[in-house]
Amino acid sequence: MTRPKSPWHLAPLAAFRAIVDVLGHGAGKHDAGARVGFRAGRAWSRDFGAAMRHLTAWWLRDGADPQSGRSHLQHAAARLAILAECEILGLGQDDRPGAAPPAGAASREPERKLPGDFALCYVATPYSKFPGGLDAAFMAAARITGDLARRGVRVFSPIAHSHPIAVHAEIDPLDHAFWLPFDAPMMAAADALIVVRLPGWDSSVGVRHEIDAFTAAGKPIWWCNPDTGALWQRNGA
Repeated sequence: MTRPKSPWHLAPLAAFRAIVDVLGHGAGKHDAGARVGFRAGRAWSRDFGAAMRHLTAWWLRDGADPQSGRSHLQHAAARLAILAECEILGLGQDDRPGAAPPAGAASREPERKLPGDFALCYVATPYSKFPGGLDAAFMAAARITGDLARRGVRVFSPIAHSHPIAVHAEIDPLDHAFWLPFDAPMMAAADALIVVRLPGWDSSVGVRHEIDAFTAAGKPIWWCNPDTGALWQRNGA
């Protein structure tokens, strides 16, 4: 099904620009200019509390935020935008009332693992949707997979592994009917999924299939920033 075009002509672009400016101020203040920021994973209550404080200050006519000089309403909107992003992409810790595990459940939960603790991690990257083409998608997947391996993460990349096979064996690299069953045993064997958020990851049929498969299997999913190599767990730290 084709996704309908977003009606950008209806967007309040001046407000969007103000929100982005506030986000830039916050990154410099709280995250030392880091590109990861809230994507590294944090409790939703942190941004909710900040949004409520700014909304209250705006409602009570407390003037501009003393540190940024901008409206408290713009600060509140920035925090709400962060919460919306976290809810859409499953980032951070959902600690809203009712989200906590029942009493005694913590003692039954296994210790949280990092990617390097798993026997095998499956690396998902875009292929046909990568803007630079298939060869560029292969090189990006190989570079990032190699970087993860260098950091002690045991990884398998279907793109880095299969692209040379498709090229030299003259197999259609975009034949999902061939490659999805080919990769299925590796997905079954892997303990976790690492989704590298390269351009085109969110519209990739293959990446969506891999996310759905690991979600259905109850296996952990990690996001990876392709520029910094930062890893953060979906719905976690």
